[in-house]
Amino acid sequence: MREPSRAHPVPLAESSSVHIRFDHLHKKYSGYNEVAALKDISFEVHRSDIFGIIGRSGAGKSTLIRCINMLEKPSAGGVYIDDNDVGLLDENELVAQRRRIGMIFQHFNLLAAKTVRDNIGLPLKAAGAPKAFIRERVNDLLEMVNLANKADVYPANLSGGQKQRVGIARALVHNPEILLCDEATSALDPETTLSILDLLRKINEKLKITIVLITHDMSVIRNICNKVVVLDHGEIVEQGDVWSVFGNPQADATKALLSPIRHDIPDDLKQNLAHEISPDSSGRIFLNLTFSGEEQEEGVPLATLLSISPDIRLLHGGLDRIQGHSQGNLLVSAPASVLNSPVFQYRLSTQSIKVLGYAPDDV
Repeated sequence: MREPSRAHPVPLAESSSVHIRFDHLHKKYSGYNEVAALKDISFEVHRSDIFGIIGRSGAGKSTLIRCINMLEKPSAGGVYIDDNDVGLLDENELVAQRRRIGMIFQHFNLLAAKTVRDNIGLPLKAAGAPKAFIRERVNDLLEMVNLANKADVYPANLSGGQKQRVGIARALVHNPEILLCDEATSALDPETTLSILDLLRKINEKLKITIVLITHDMSVIRNICNKVVVLDHGEIVEQGDVWSVFGNPQADATKALLSPIRHDIPDDLKQNLAHEISPDSSGRIFLNLTFSGEEQEEGVPLATLLSISPDIRLLHGGLDRIQGHSQGNLLVSAPASVLNSPVFQYRLSTQSIKVLGYAPDDV
């Protein structure tokens, strides 16, 4: 049993908009070999955020999200909703709190013998709500998730995307303030994933509901979230605005997760790349230019290079637009002589330009 006292509480933000707060959260599983699933987790989720938690398999994502509604009990530390420690609620209080938290899963968990309407209304029926109220609430939710014409259809006759829409409607049936999404799009094809993310975004905008989602797919985070935490082996290795984390990842785990959607040096160029760089040679250097949306004051890295030498060759890369910020990376080659420029050396220190290696002059 964990202790109710907190040794080092996380300071509250000045704004009252903090909705969920993790305060030095730990989770251990006892057994033959004790496993530390979560280690000293502290961060805040603000009201109406669409907050992403990402990490590789086994990083602790599912354990963390289940601590919010106490499906997993912390070993130490706490989870606060509106500054109330969820772990200290009694049984009746916890039942009431869970009704204010909806949850959707990778697997839809629909009852095959019940229609769409009955699957959505089941939580209300279990809670003893009047039939007329259930009918009206379910009709509203069917409209919200665009399934009004599927009310009397059974799950076997629905597509994967339609089944997840039923799951979303069911999660919203108690009009929750928080919606937890546990790998909610992992079983869906890319086109259906985008339609579900668009639905979640509209629900967030209409209901002002706080959404916390976990995924291993960075493209999901990029598409819908405004904030992100990166977990690795049960620890937070990076967190911040999505555009900032994507534009200039610092942790190795973040870089690995981003690798499918970032532009690395092509294999045919990598074969001739050397790591010994000679500024006095006639060769060229390979550079990675990072664009993170923070270049307004210091200038874009490419412009910096062009001010030093006009002989800049674009090799590979791309830019994206996230939360109103341009971010991405370009791979270029430049004369090795640019290494002698004080301006270039300064940009190296800011990490907006990174030297990847050296190659002959014919690159």
